[in-house]
Amino acid sequence: MIDTGAGLNPADSLVVIDNDGAGDAITGTFSGLAEGAAFDAGDVGFDATAAYGAGDGNDFVINFSGYTVFGQWRLDYYGNPADVGAGANSAVGANTLTNLQNFAFGLNPLVATGSLDVDTVNSIISLGPPTVWVDPATNRKFMRHTRRADFAAVSLAINPQFSSQQLLTAFENNDDVSNPPTVIATDTGAGGVAIEAVQTEFPLILPTDGRKGRYGRINVSN
Repeated sequence: MIDTGAGLNPADSLVVIDNDGAGDAITGTFSGLAEGAAFDAGDVGFDATAAYGAGDGNDFVINFSGYTVFGQWRLDYYGNPADVGAGANSAVGANTLTNLQNFAFGLNPLVATGSLDVDTVNSIISLGPPTVWVDPATNRKFMRHTRRADFAAVSLAINPQFSSQQLLTAFENNDDVSNPPTVIATDTGAGGVAIEAVQTEFPLILPTDGRKGRYGRINVSN
């Protein structure tokens, strides 16, 4: 994995092995990395591929073809596509969410957004962090959040988690089979990205704990 993107631009190449080819030609390939295979440069925000016949025909080079979706997002908001500094996944934005969460929820990390609100005809009125909503007709309690419509395509896992007690270590993933999250609205998020508003009911019986889910959160990973 490349861990720094300093000075890199789309269409650049990074020479890893610069071989003059004089009697010591490169043979074979790195394990799991064939000619033209995708190279993990996500932390620096680029799509990249491996090339064994680059340069003088006997080098190993990584070719960068453009920014990843997340890399472009970081570049738009922080001026750097890499997972570093203010734009790092774990860095906290003005709305108290991490950049990874803001990217996943379709929010602007530079704006202290208000509350997520969805009206009775399933339209998103305002954007904000995940929230708890109680159905006034039934008193059933739901966890609500937004998510990028392309979340699966950009390798995001967005999981509602619940707990019977207010301990960080006690949360467990929702059972999406018996208690499926439901898309209740679609709209456009920050930067024009297509988003969905999703709600998941607090479970009466947690899969592992066996007790009622009283606390909820949305876990995001990539």
